[in-house]
Amino acid sequence: SYGTREVNGKKIQDERILVVTPKSALAMDTEFAIDIPKGMQAKAGSLGTAQSETIFVHTAGPFSLGTISLSDSNIVFPFTNDIDMKSFAANVSFDPPVEKLKETLTQGWQDYEKKLNVWLSLKPSTTYTVKVSGSIKDAFGQTLGKDSVQKVTTRPLTPMVHIESKGTFGIFERAKPPVFAISSVNISNIHTVLTPLAIEDVLKLRQTQMTNWEADPAFEQHPGAMVKDLLPKKKENERFRKELALSDLAQKTLTPGIYGLSLSGAEEKDYQGKQVIHTQLIALTNMAITLKYSADKALVWVTDMTTGTPVNGAVIKVRSVGG
Repeated sequence: SYGTREVNGKKIQDERILVVTPKSALAMDTEFAIDIPKGMQAKAGSLGTAQSETIFVHTAGPFSLGTISLSDSNIVFPFTNDIDMKSFAANVSFDPPVEKLKETLTQGWQDYEKKLNVWLSLKPSTTYTVKVSGSIKDAFGQTLGKDSVQKVTTRPLTPMVHIESKGTFGIFERAKPPVFAISSVNISNIHTVLTPLAIEDVLKLRQTQMTNWEADPAFEQHPGAMVKDLLPKKKENERFRKELALSDLAQKTLTPGIYGLSLSGAEEKDYQGKQVIHTQLIALTNMAITLKYSADKALVWVTDMTTGTPVNGAVIKVRSVGG
């Protein structure tokens, strides 16, 4: 018989596709060869095929499910055959329940090993009982036959520290030292360092970060560095948030100038297992700079942040990152 193809959402007969139906059922999980002889003619015309051809096909094996596992943010169902996604969504349940489960299950992706990957919104540090009904079907209509009930346990949230800031460099009015909101999860100790910096230190750091943004600023080694450890004391997966006033961190009134702030969480590591260090550069000043520039010209406004008036006689220096 002839096969079909889809045109404008409708299936129509396609005489270029032949459907071969065996007289009796083929053995499961077996490779077969279909020989097409040389000279086989089409429906129209007098020319036959120029050469013989052999097509190999492999029948489906028994339908089964292996051990369900978690991988990063997805859950993996290792089936032996291609799965019917509608049947899958209708025959899988979680305890405790998962939000929008059926809608999400239909969007799963099955790799060449027949492992079905599904991205679900699962709670951290939680054991789920996953039930796959025996009624579930593979793409060939076979059922699993019996229910499969398995347990998977999600990992805790990845340890992290975060400085709530709109950028890595901030300018603040000197009479109002900045307050940064910091947050963390699954961190036992937040090591904070605040140090005054010379402009040369800032330029050197910026140059280093251009090629290695993860570079350790080594603020603790600077003269006048102020160090403090914060202990969140939160339960696993519970978020910690604190308003960190830099004047409290320094335990004194900060004088105008440029400062470097670094935070590191004891448990926060990068993909190489190295300590992650978050940095923030801060300028305490009574002057705000507005800059406009083109390819070969620059226009600078210097404004008093207290009065809003121009600063007369301001000395302006333009320096490259390289010095």
